[in-house]
Amino acid sequence: MPPCTARRPALSLALAVALVGTAAVAAPTPEAAREAQALSDQARDHYQAGRFEEAVAAYLAAFDRIEEPLLLKNAIKVLAVHIGDCDQTVRLGDDYLATAPERGRAEEVAGYMGDCLARDAERLQSEGALADAEARLRRAASLPLPAPQRARIEALQAALDAARPVAVSVRVVDVGGRPVAAPTITLDGRPATPDGEGRVSMTPGTHTVGARADGFLESTASVEAKQGARVTLRLAPRAVVAPAPAPGGPRAMRVAGWSAVGVALAAAVAAVAVDLEGQAAVDDLEAVADAGSDRARYDDLKDDAEVAQLWSTVLYGTAAVAGAAGVTLLVLDAEVAPAVAPEASGAGLSFGGRF
Repeated sequence: MPPCTARRPALSLALAVALVGTAAVAAPTPEAAREAQALSDQARDHYQAGRFEEAVAAYLAAFDRIEEPLLLKNAIKVLAVHIGDCDQTVRLGDDYLATAPERGRAEEVAGYMGDCLARDAERLQSEGALADAEARLRRAASLPLPAPQRARIEALQAALDAARPVAVSVRVVDVGGRPVAAPTITLDGRPATPDGEGRVSMTPGTHTVGARADGFLESTASVEAKQGARVTLRLAPRAVVAPAPAPGGPRAMRVAGWSAVGVALAAAVAAVAVDLEGQAAVDDLEAVADAGSDRARYDDLKDDAEVAQLWSTVLYGTAAVAGAAGVTLLVLDAEVAPAVAPEASGAGLSFGGRF
């Protein structure tokens, strides 16, 4: 239905009443009244044809002729309901309410303004512009709203208050309770920047707060975000362990050193045994030579003594070389042996030891 559904005679009567009511202020001329009537008729025709912007322009032009509040109310209704121009609706609504109309019409116009401001507040809240949304709701709450619109504004204000971010204090310490320098804070897995007092802004509800720092293991905690909430994250130190030796590294050097020492000992034992056998052959050789009775036996014993002497020399040399190599490898291994070195990290200390 159009804002003005009465026929021309009814509108003419309303205009006549308006002329009588405002005569003490500034009575419009008959010509202005006729122009206002014609413009009002045009506005009605535009409205019925769906040409809402033209209808608003015609209503406002008619209002300029005779300043009849009903014409302004009709323009406000078309703006709010069919065009959705919130700024224009509120501006003209303020002008209308300034004319001190009767209560029913004031609430009707305030209702159009309140609906428009509520839609605007909902849009701004969805875009994260909470301060602007709250400004719209405060503006709407100041109007003489009908009960349904006032209930809607109050519900939107309550939802806005529930969604307002709160500052939660986040404290990061080591296992001894000492503050950790320059920790990285995360909120629900995303980086978060605390303010100068160590507080992180978050929407009300349950969130996961995390912290990590050089030399420490990461820690997380669940927090219920509300005014005055606090959470403390304790970071355990991260032990610094030397990498396992690569093939041919210190461990292989140690094995090779002890192997060489073992070879040296075995060669030395074998050299002593061969040396004893050779000495026994020399003793037998001297006995046969003194007897001078068995030339073949003498030659065999002489060969045995010479072979024993040769092998004894080789084995003693092998023992000496292997022993020297083994000792050298073990000394080098001791100088580069891997270790878990104590490392001061923040307020923690990793444990050290050799392996």
